[in-house]
Amino acid sequence: MYDYCLTSQLAQEIVDRTMNIIDCNINVMDENGCIIGSGDSNRLGEFHEGALLAIKQKRTVVIDEAMANHLHGVRPGINLPLYLNSKIVGVIGLTGEPTQIKQFGELVSMTAVMMLEQAEIYNHLNLNDRFKEEIILAYIDNGTIPDNITEWSKKLNINFSIPRVAFIIEVDSGQLGVNSAFSELQEIKKLIEYNNSDNLVAIQSLTEIICLSPALNKFNRWDIEEKKKKIFSLESDIQRLFKLQVKIALGNFLVVYSI
Repeated sequence: MYDYCLTSQLAQEIVDRTMNIIDCNINVMDENGCIIGSGDSNRLGEFHEGALLAIKQKRTVVIDEAMANHLHGVRPGINLPLYLNSKIVGVIGLTGEPTQIKQFGELVSMTAVMMLEQAEIYNHLNLNDRFKEEIILAYIDNGTIPDNITEWSKKLNINFSIPRVAFIIEVDSGQLGVNSAFSELQEIKKLIEYNNSDNLVAIQSLTEIICLSPALNKFNRWDIEEKKKKIFSLESDIQRLFKLQVKIALGNFLVVYSI
């Protein structure tokens, strides 16, 4: 399992969601004790010594008024380590009188950890998806898969043994920014994969998607007219659903007959 880094974006999402559970300010600190998410925006970027204690001692740290006066960047409350894959990735802190908020600590911590786990799964899926695209593009460029990633191809369910034909989708993204254009291409990619789970799809640039589609129909025959109809249908769906102009070029499929 790769190391997971708690981002400021996710930290703020944790703050926003958990503050709906309990009526007090909540801070999320990274593994260095820096506040990266908070209900009080003025505290972002501050060092929180109480969080560092929770990390070093690997336990919940309760801070009363007297203790807060002796620690840097700390207010009364409780600080709970956030664990992911048995590793502390940050700390969540609840501000307030410890005796009044301690009962909510575990609930808030569980909510935060659940969000961390969901984010890790999503990030892992994205990594697999990007790796899959790289393998597909490498196959297109070289016509073969290097031995060192053949095993990964199997793990990612990439089947290159199926006879395939390529088609390229050129997207006119117009005035869309880079992020918007990439988001649109990702959605188009999902549509192509949804139409046929055996399609191997990769985003080649901000205006181009390439697909290696199974060439033979259910009767195990190459039917170019049938394939063209599916391409025209896909083109129509993209234009209707995404309001984008596209051009699709279908490659050749060489049929070899044995005599």
